[in-house]
Amino acid sequence: MKVMIISKTDRDFSLFFGGHKPRLKYIQHDGEITLSPGHLCYVCPKAQLKMLSKSASSCCRESVVQPFCRVDYEGRESDYLLILKDPNHYPMYIFDEESFSQYSCMDPKSTVKWALSLAKEYGPNLNLDDIL
Repeated sequence: MKVMIISKTDRDFSLFFGGHKPRLKYIQHDGEITLSPGHLCYVCPKAQLKMLSKSASSCCRESVVQPFCRVDYEGRESDYLLILKDPNHYPMYIFDEESFSQYSCMDPKSTVKWALSLAKEYGPNLNLDDIL
């Protein structure tokens, strides 16, 4: 899901999540807030992700679980990540769109790789026809 910063002040910032209505507004608040949690991964351009991290750190510091950072992986390109928490303290992962698009593509060999992995783990008695 693509995310865009649609407004930003010293005390709040708003995110827009594609489509027509999905919007999330972070507000600096001293009291308790109760909202429904969501467990989603979001993406936005790396430049906006950096800006979002700075905004969140300055106006809603308690909402930042992990500021903008580079995450290195063995065997593939690095990506960039920001983790915010919603008012119920559930994490919201926001990745940079550029690297997320690269590693979220469907691997045409994934079914074969998965079957080979299962066969290796469960041995010759595994009936792959039941799984595939």
